Amino acid sequence: MLRKLKVLVKNLVAGIFYYGGLFHLARFVNNVSGRRLTVLAYHRVANRDLSDVRDALPYLFVTMDSFKKQLDFVKTHYQVLNFRELKAHLANNDLPRNALIITFDDGYEDNYRNAFPLLQKLSIPAVMFITANKIGHEACLPYWWDRMYSYLEAYKDWYVEGLCPDLDREVLPLLNKFKKNASGLFGFLNQKDTNEINNLLNSIEMQYKMKGNLPASDNTILRWEQVQEMETDVEFGSHTCNHRNLITLDPGNLAYEIAESLKIIKVNTKGDVIAFSYPGGNYNNQIADKVAEAGYDFAVTTDTGINDLKDRYALRRISVWEGTSRGYNGKYSRSLFAYKLVGL
Repeated sequence: MLRKLKVLVKNLVAGIFYYGGLFHLARFVNNVSGRRLTVLAYHRVANRDLSDVRDALPYLFVTMDSFKKQLDFVKTHYQVLNFRELKAHLANNDLPRNALIITFDDGYEDNYRNAFPLLQKLSIPAVMFITANKIGHEACLPYWWDRMYSYLEAYKDWYVEGLCPDLDREVLPLLNKFKKNASGLFGFLNQKDTNEINNLLNSIEMQYKMKGNLPASDNTILRWEQVQEMETDVEFGSHTCNHRNLITLDPGNLAYEIAESLKIIKVNTKGDVIAFSYPGGNYNNQIADKVAEAGYDFAVTTDTGINDLKDRYALRRISVWEGTSRGYNGKYSRSLFAYKLVGL
């Protein structure tokens, strides 16, 4: 009941904000006080109801219907760029009013199947951050969060103690609370070493004879030929080689993940690779310096907000999924989406 009340209040506030003219006022103030850049962070676009998703993390998805409406709204109220265009504008000191960049993380194949046709139809540019060593490798395991979610959905009574001593003492209580504390579990694991998480999942697969979520069509990754087909409309950036938590890496592996991914993507595409996305939003000043040294011009985080572009290697983004614009009645809400777009 309390949750429903909070959702209702949020929708009412968003309605007042948008229909009362505050959305347009906020954008006007941003342009007067100094041009600002809005960056949206998507992950996945689904061609069906999200209640059917069982083998992938649902709150990374937006449905095609919502995505189409969001794109229509963005095209009406913003000047949509990519990072190459942003670089040119900044060199000329002429950043457009209401500048906005649409980004996708992780390189799922549904970006090609479901998102790309809509972007192309509306002539809207986008930037896709891809994990270089996963592209074109159909046999590779899905990302750890999709594996974890599918196991939690399929197997209700896990007992992980002793499988991965470095992690399971902390993971077990969170698993038990998963239904009430999903964000707590995934947020906790996001701070850990990626290899440790995968070792835990591998151990669980062996213990319970699980199949590793390998056949799940929900979790297939882009192929290079799909990347190349999208190049005329989509800019590609790096999301490292293997999507590891950069904060946990030694200097050699850190340099590899940042610099080698740029080389791999550049060899397989035609355009310059000038933008980088920190996996899981995990970064610090030293990592940002390494990204700059590798030759990137921009880097995006998972921190929320609008950018004044004083720090091009810590650009904030606004995360978008189905719930971002889903109103109290379960339908798309223009006012709620507008409220989110100004960083509230």
